[in-house]
Amino acid sequence: MPDRVLAATERQFRDIIQAAVPDRALDLRLFQISGIKRHPEMLEQMGTRYQPAEAIADAGLSALVVTGAKAGDGPLKHSPYWPEFARLVDLTVSLQLSTLWSCLAAHAAVERLDGIERRSLGSKCSGFFRCAPTASDPLLEGLENDWLIPHSRYNGLSEDELVSRGYRILTRSSEIGPDVFIRRGPPLFIFCQGHPEYDRDSLLQEYQRDVRAYLNGARAQPPASPLGALDAEMEQSFERLTLAAMAGQPRGGAVTVDGGVEQTEPEWRPFVVGLYRNWIRALAVAEPPTGACGLASKA
Repeated sequence: MPDRVLAATERQFRDIIQAAVPDRALDLRLFQISGIKRHPEMLEQMGTRYQPAEAIADAGLSALVVTGAKAGDGPLKHSPYWPEFARLVDLTVSLQLSTLWSCLAAHAAVERLDGIERRSLGSKCSGFFRCAPTASDPLLEGLENDWLIPHSRYNGLSEDELVSRGYRILTRSSEIGPDVFIRRGPPLFIFCQGHPEYDRDSLLQEYQRDVRAYLNGARAQPPASPLGALDAEMEQSFERLTLAAMAGQPRGGAVTVDGGVEQTEPEWRPFVVGLYRNWIRALAVAEPPTGACGLASKA
């Protein structure tokens, strides 16, 4: 993930995995893909805790989570990190290592696996969308019938193309299409187009950064407000930020934009913890686990 959210992303995934297996000690190992432009201080910090992605081959992992990256334009295979990412996908297949691919990593993985390319949505899809199961599946056992999931992306995947290539859609939104889908292989791959790992205020913080970037001249167009505020307080924060963007500022100067809500457990936390719990249980049935889970930072 980008430098500014790396620590938060690591914490979010760690908390979810630990909540999914509360009765077991968590051995979470961190890996990074090279070719990502980072601040020298961040590279130094990561060098003491993160291993290179190629070390996954000998890490003896039970499962792997690959995080997303800052969105870019055009085919992902033209991205600077593509060669190493492609090797990572190939490695998970050869090791039969069950992997959860998050957001942009999900788009990149299906492009590498089956040549399915993401499609531009024209504008950013940002908001909370109600998602529901498309059919019963062991990965959804014990979960509610529907739930809100935060999505934040500029691109999407064709549901018809995914299904025609053997992917199974587990959950979807009537507004934005596939949410969680799988490829059973082996290995079992889980793909999340949304961000069930997000904190309750993560989209608000993203919108705040987008508005600040616009007012400071770092982006040409004002961002659209996320859809579906979770409560009145969040709706008011969205409105304040939207008004600030509409009012505009002299470009090029530093601008501070405030907007925040009280942090509480997100409404979708039971869903994502249940999904991970069912995933880990499925792995335990398939093969005795080592207890180690890898978290690979894609960007």
